[in-house]
Amino acid sequence: MKTNYFSKAISGILAAAISSLPHGFFSSVGDKTISLRENIFNSIMCVAVSDETDPGAAGVDITDELGKALLLSTFPKTENITEGVISEQQPLLQNPALTDTEPYLSDEAVLGGQYHSGKPLVAIYHTHTTESYMIDEDTTIYRNDDKTMNMVMVGTIISKVLNSEFGIEVLHITDTFDKPYSGAYNRSRTALEGAMEAYPTIKYAFDIHRDGLSVSESNRKVYLTSVQEAECAKVMLVIGNKSVSAAHNIEFAGDVADKMNALYPGLYKSIFYRDHAYNQNIAENSLLFEVGSNLSTLTEAKTTAVFIGRVLGKLILEDMNGSM
Repeated sequence: MKTNYFSKAISGILAAAISSLPHGFFSSVGDKTISLRENIFNSIMCVAVSDETDPGAAGVDITDELGKALLLSTFPKTENITEGVISEQQPLLQNPALTDTEPYLSDEAVLGGQYHSGKPLVAIYHTHTTESYMIDEDTTIYRNDDKTMNMVMVGTIISKVLNSEFGIEVLHITDTFDKPYSGAYNRSRTALEGAMEAYPTIKYAFDIHRDGLSVSESNRKVYLTSVQEAECAKVMLVIGNKSVSAAHNIEFAGDVADKMNALYPGLYKSIFYRDHAYNQNIAENSLLFEVGSNLSTLTEAKTTAVFIGRVLGKLILEDMNGSM
């Protein structure tokens, strides 16, 4: 790809070393700021101390862009995608209107929809299901069981875009895994493994989260961006260094970042490495997405979800056509 991620590999190693410190020492932070957990009193609803098997939120983001790891050629991308995962009955829109997000933002009935006919190519799930956003600047509730207002809604929009605009079949797992918070990754892993066993056509798995920041005016701006005159939330990609597929996933994350920059300048925030697995060794192409933060609004996150769906749709079609 055009972006030189390899040149910043050393930064990735340093970031991983820092982030391997116990999660309890940190709160969620901005671009180049590390804040001690004393800020938990300002953001107790959006951050939580985790045990070693459930690392929680992505944590510390100290870089704008991280390098691809060494020896990526050892982990070539799989191009033998199972036939039949693209439904012939679905419309295939190669050039969707990039600015037309309103149908997805206003259609709350998308919840509960079916996005596959038995051969899903993509699995979307939410380890921290109840993470949510500001409804408006005066409503600061950062956890919500209502699936029209938490991470399930974001995943629903991504699923619908992939299916309706690109004909890509998606299994959207909407179970709640973070009640209790501790052990959420164990529970989501069990669900994803069950999905992979039931649907061997799955080749991509995306865990959709939002970041957690302490409340301040400056932190509100960390994930705020404007894409094609629409206010939306930036996206951070998270790689688990302990996954055996880490190098492959790093390469895939670079492709996602490049596609975001090409289609929607300003949407991509950074790639962050942390010394955990994040269930990213179960499917061939696995990523964790941080879609905005608790200080983003729900509308901003939903707008971003449309853009993510189109980025992933184009990438997946390119992958299947062997052009990546």
